[in-house]
Amino acid sequence: RWVVEHSPSEEYRRLAQEQLNQLKAQVARPAVRKRFYLVGDVGVVYDSNPLLKPNDKALATQGDEKQAERFSVNLGLGYQALNRPDARVDVIYTTRQSLHDRGVDEVNFTSQELALDARKRVSLVDRDVVLGARYDLLGGFLDGDLFSLSNRFLLSSDLRLTPHTRTYAYNRFTVSDFGPDGSNPPQTSR
Repeated sequence: RWVVEHSPSEEYRRLAQEQLNQLKAQVARPAVRKRFYLVGDVGVVYDSNPLLKPNDKALATQGDEKQAERFSVNLGLGYQALNRPDARVDVIYTTRQSLHDRGVDEVNFTSQELALDARKRVSLVDRDVVLGARYDLLGGFLDGDLFSLSNRFLLSSDLRLTPHTRTYAYNRFTVSDFGPDGSNPPQTSR
């Protein structure tokens, strides 16, 4: 700075100013926290009896398929409502689409989910433990009609019992109400 302000040589003043500009460019600025995030996944599940068809051939109709692969596409948008070093609370919206092949399109299922997910890091017996609690409100749709409405609760703990292991324990409890098709097995999947 002294050279920029006091040097009689224009060349030295210019070189010193360039060096100062480079230093300013290298200063690390705090990262802007991104509150929204997008998650998604795609998968395939093999289902040996997707329509719950009877094993007795006399009761099955011609052309009934006994197996199907279920393709699942999930897309979620999350918002970090709280993000501290020892605690985090997210609000998450997820849409799920289940697609079958082999002619069992009648069991294609869509769900819309809204979740509140909270995690807190605590220390128990000289070990870090992440305690979690999650609530999901799930609306399930079959052929565009409301099929089920579920309230799902999840309590969890995530800890390392040894330096090379990780243990995740959870308990999930779901209360579901089904629409008029929910008690008619030929129209619904498991």
